[in-house]
Amino acid sequence: MSNKRKFKNSEEAEYHMMNEIIDNFDFEKCERTMRFLEWRWGFGQTPVTVEMLKESALERMKSAINLSKQQKDGHQSPFYVSSGGLKATTWKNNYGHITSVQLEFVLTDWDNDGDY
Repeated sequence: MSNKRKFKNSEEAEYHMMNEIIDNFDFEKCERTMRFLEWRWGFGQTPVTVEMLKESALERMKSAINLSKQQKDGHQSPFYVSSGGLKATTWKNNYGHITSVQLEFVLTDWDNDGDY
C-alpha cells in the first residue's frame, strides 16, 4: 500500500509542495548569509528579511510552475526561475502535472556547455 498522499487535483498537490518547502527550507540561514555578505536586493534597499525571502520563494515557485505548465509539448526538462539568490525548479510528467518542486539558495554557480 502506498504512503503517497492523494490530492483532489494538481493545484492542491502544487500548493502542498510549495507549503512544505516554505515550512522546511532554512530561510534563516539564507538571511544570515546575506546579512554577512551585506547582500541587498534592488538599489541599496535595506537588508533582506526572512519574510521577504519567503515571499520571494513563493513567487519563484509559482512562476516556475506556470512556466512549466505553459509548455504543452510534453516537455519533461526541468523549468526554473531564479532571482535574488533563490532558484525554484519544477518537473512535470507526460500528462503535464507538476511532479516535483525544488527551492535552492544559490550563492555561486558556474557552468560550461563545452561549445568552443
